[in-house]
Amino acid sequence: MGLRLRQCACPKPSQDGTDCEIPPETAGMIGNLLVNNSTDAPTGSALEAILKGEGLWEPCNRHHCPYLKTLNAEEDLLVLEDLNIQRTEDTWISSGGLPQRIHGPLKLFCPSSRNSRKKIFDKSERFPKSKFYWTRSIPTSSKEPYDIPGVPIVNSNLFIVENDHLTIRSLEPSTMGIYRFGYEYDPGYFETICFFPVYIHQWQQVLSHGVTFDLVCNSLGLWPIISKSAKTKWFVYWNVTLLEKEEQNDTEKHKLWWYTELKNSHINKHEGNNSFDNQTDNPSIFGTQFTLWDTEYKRLHDTVKEMTGYYECHIFNQINSTFNRTFITQSIHLIIKSPSNIWTLVSDKSLFS
Repeated sequence: MGLRLRQCACPKPSQDGTDCEIPPETAGMIGNLLVNNSTDAPTGSALEAILKGEGLWEPCNRHHCPYLKTLNAEEDLLVLEDLNIQRTEDTWISSGGLPQRIHGPLKLFCPSSRNSRKKIFDKSERFPKSKFYWTRSIPTSSKEPYDIPGVPIVNSNLFIVENDHLTIRSLEPSTMGIYRFGYEYDPGYFETICFFPVYIHQWQQVLSHGVTFDLVCNSLGLWPIISKSAKTKWFVYWNVTLLEKEEQNDTEKHKLWWYTELKNSHINKHEGNNSFDNQTDNPSIFGTQFTLWDTEYKRLHDTVKEMTGYYECHIFNQINSTFNRTFITQSIHLIIKSPSNIWTLVSDKSLFS
């Protein structure tokens, strides 16, 4: 066609715009070829390829057309809708909906049918620099923006990464956490599309009588989700089922400990600097001042056998008056030994005599 690639400025079409223009010198060359009925004149399909930077002209697509580098209100709503349809059962689809115990394999999957993927991030012309990956990075604090990129998970002895599929070869304490799949749509900005709290079901912990033990909720990785969907209410609590008191009924053995409403970080920037001060009397608007960092650890002092049971950390999300969901981030089977008595002490002494 007689066109040099270095003369071609063929970026992708801009968001909701028209195709980029062919450089004037190239357009003039094409016009002369057409006037002279040259056999070197480009065809209509070739011109289309130049306009869109496809095929042979892909390498010269150095500069993208102008595009909105942040999500607009409609796109932001699509992402929120995808986050709101996530359920705790989605983590365990590969195991038939049943939580895995220690050493079991687990496969996570973020479907391409999610609206935010189809209508935003999988369109190369919307965010040309976009890249997707899995991460389980934990924010450094509750003040960190929800869209800070995380460290991508790569193939290793623990993980197999296959695009929007992630396989955890064996569930171990080191593999627990909140796994997120999303897009770093522009350098420095990341949107989560799917998230999966991964824990070891009824992870057994055996303790001696009278020791101190810290219950870890393992929920900090959920903070980007909570911050993003902060117009809904979030709560955290420990669901405890005690096993030692057989004479009690199920209601007495089943308890909710440390039930706490989390801080709502959503503040309308257009309401002015005094918007918070004017509404602090209504806790339902902003929740409490507790974050996941305030509720991550709960300490059991002077443990006794009666504390033996199942301890699960639950994150409860009330989206509206008719729809809510609960995510489990930790599941521990706590076994506390009986206190030593004189007979066990004599028995232990005889073993070492």
